[in-house]
Amino acid sequence: MKDLKKIILLGFIGGFLFTINACKDDDSNDPLTCTKGYDQQDLLTNIVDNIITPSYNQFGNDVTTLENAINELVAQPSAATIEATKSAFVSAYTTFQHTSNFEIGTADELEFRANFNNFPPNTDDIQSNIETGVYDFAAAGSSLDYDKGFPALDYLLYGHQNSENDLVTALQTDENLQNYFLAIIADMKNRITTIQADWNTDRASFIDNRGTDAGSSLSVIINALNENYEYSKRYRLGDPAGVNALGITYPEGVEAYYSDLSIDLLKASLEASADIYKGIGFENGQNKEGLDDLLGFVDAQKGDVSLNEVILTQFETAAQQLNNINASLAQAIENDNNAVREAYTDYAQQVLYLKTDMPSTLCISITYIDNPSDSD
Repeated sequence: MKDLKKIILLGFIGGFLFTINACKDDDSNDPLTCTKGYDQQDLLTNIVDNIITPSYNQFGNDVTTLENAINELVAQPSAATIEATKSAFVSAYTTFQHTSNFEIGTADELEFRANFNNFPPNTDDIQSNIETGVYDFAAAGSSLDYDKGFPALDYLLYGHQNSENDLVTALQTDENLQNYFLAIIADMKNRITTIQADWNTDRASFIDNRGTDAGSSLSVIINALNENYEYSKRYRLGDPAGVNALGITYPEGVEAYYSDLSIDLLKASLEASADIYKGIGFENGQNKEGLDDLLGFVDAQKGDVSLNEVILTQFETAAQQLNNINASLAQAIENDNNAVREAYTDYAQQVLYLKTDMPSTLCISITYIDNPSDSD
């Protein structure tokens, strides 16, 4: 990819000593010794061609559908156009959970997750933006704001007014509100179009960038997978459930609070992470070469058990814990927070396997910066 050299340079210093010390074969400084000569071509080709590119392409299509729905909503506000917009919103937000695992290259430069999904939304800022008509989603530092992307649309479509009839009336009479809808989706469309173009044109350089050193494609994929998985553990579960705030719960802080999509999105995110690990295609569902096959090839163990089996079992356990939450996530935090904390515990356990055991076995250094203020 066009910024691949930058990734390699930034990650090299932090990962060099780790890479050497993590290898099982102390007689060689060649990180490929850790993977026992495994040929990464099939793995990288599968992840790029069957997972990353199709998911980003589908997300781009979903954003275009959402853009068309919002344009129609603004032009002809009605119960029907609101429902069409909500339907497109749900589809795009769900697909986003798959692409969120790949904040790589251009997506990293554009701060993909932050610009699309900083939640919970700052409703005071959103209201001020609408009233004044003054905001700039493309400005430097705008990714740190909580007034754009999916969370802002979640609030505007489901929480801004008391009813759909009130939203229809507001859109009929408030030009600033109309413009705000249009500005949000325009920003999203511009960013995903740029990211799509990058993956669709520069796939070969990514597949050819083999190895296990910091900046290699395998390292980048494993780092991106872990970073997004920890993002889910911390922000989708831990923070709202009060894990990192002395037990003080914050149900309003869940993802998609106003639409009550939190559990569905969390399940989609977990499934996406598991599919990447297993090499399951985004569109065709075919199970091809994945990280599970690589760990099997090197005969990675966790005690006297296959590390791959441990990780696969933990994905299943985490999924079951989410299925045990029988209400919206916000309601569960208020009424059955133990179930949410149990789900968090299983997410945290998987982090140990994905972020410590797997990278150590493969001589992969974790190069992304974790939040040092977290107690988890």
